[in-house]
Amino acid sequence: PNVALGGLALPSPTAVGELYLALALTGSEISGRILGKNEMSTFPQRFNLSMSGNNITFGKDIARRVVPIQLDAKEENPEARTDFLHPDLVGWAIENRPTIVASCCTLINAWIREGMPEGVEVFGSFEKWAKTLGGILRVSEIDGFLENRAAVADMADTERQDLRKFILAWRKAFGMKKVPSSSLLQVLNELDTPPIDLSPARGEQGASVMFGKWIGTLKDRVVDGCFIRSAGQTGNGAQLWRLEVKA
Repeated sequence: PNVALGGLALPSPTAVGELYLALALTGSEISGRILGKNEMSTFPQRFNLSMSGNNITFGKDIARRVVPIQLDAKEENPEARTDFLHPDLVGWAIENRPTIVASCCTLINAWIREGMPEGVEVFGSFEKWAKTLGGILRVSEIDGFLENRAAVADMADTERQDLRKFILAWRKAFGMKKVPSSSLLQVLNELDTPPIDLSPARGEQGASVMFGKWIGTLKDRVVDGCFIRSAGQTGNGAQLWRLEVKA
């Protein structure tokens, strides 16, 4: 199936996965088939994509491209509310559009008068946007910009959560001591949700080999405030590992 977006026919995320959407959100251009034609074209990416839903979860590639907004009416049936400040919000916005735009321009002008200071917030792949909007809001003393992104990323990245649990268990069992891979494999096997599935491995030896390759990919990575360091070998050639607290 295809989804029409901005005159283009885009592959459905359910058919292609998150990759196409992630590229569309981050890239400066977007390509796709012209709706109703067997013809491909490329256009500048100028759209902002907004979605709404109940307790939406994201894959980690999409989560790092999302700025979440949480709306909580604190009502069992929010659609039945009658105490709105503006019952016809769309009509009110259209009627007051000049005032709304002027208010936004006032914030921008205040930022310009202050020398257009950049915001300190970091948003990978959207650096200029974050620095500009962060600076505008900071000048107007509007706090909280991008503060909730970390929580969304953590919820989306279950692999990272499981890896943190492994590091916590490792640190609790051995602290900063050098420890062989076999001992770390025992720690991993005691976890309810291990960060790697060793079930495809054949027997204990296969699991040991699979675990050794996996932990090798974590060398020098920082997880939960600790570097994962290679620490040489034992006398019989077994690989040693240790944790090092990040300064």
